[in-house]
Amino acid sequence: MERLHQVILSVLAGCIVLGVPAISAQDTCSLAVRVLSPDGHRIWVPVTVHEKNGRIIEKDQEDKDVYFCDLGILPVEVKVGSDGMCNRTMIRDVPVFADRTYLLNVAYDPKACPEVVPPPVPTCSIMFRISDSAAKWVPHARVSISSPIKVQQEADSYGRVQLLAKRDSRVQGSVEADGFKGKTFAFRCSKFQLIREENIHLSPR
Repeated sequence: MERLHQVILSVLAGCIVLGVPAISAQDTCSLAVRVLSPDGHRIWVPVTVHEKNGRIIEKDQEDKDVYFCDLGILPVEVKVGSDGMCNRTMIRDVPVFADRTYLLNVAYDPKACPEVVPPPVPTCSIMFRISDSAAKWVPHARVSISSPIKVQQEADSYGRVQLLAKRDSRVQGSVEADGFKGKTFAFRCSKFQLIREENIHLSPR
């Protein structure tokens, strides 16, 4: 009798486990992405979905929502805009489901960045960020460039000085500030690096 009870309990347990109905996706798209401009209109923009397993799906939004149907159930990462586009947006841990469509609304303004007119001579943009030994910005520090041309500029309240240099030229100079030891620098403005930051740390006298 005890053996029979054990068999019955085992069968019931199996029925409970196996009796849970599996979710049927029924060809439901897991994710829809709607990208709107500040005035509330859909715009052309690439939309990319990154799954946890490394799979990448890219589609273009035109005049309709973009649908991604063959996803799993792990959260995904959605990128609006492609590399190099202004205001590229990343949304992480976007939920997806097998039995219903999740609609992700994204506000995107590709015109927020000003149009840049390329200079007649290829240049790279350099920002000096000047701080002390405690990582505090040094306002009004003086950056003096001796090569390729001579120029001096004072940092703003956040220790920043931005300059342009001819691409593939060697930039040399020094940084000075009241109450600090001066510091020299030298580097090449690479033709492969259009934007560069130089962090200069000054020591107190």
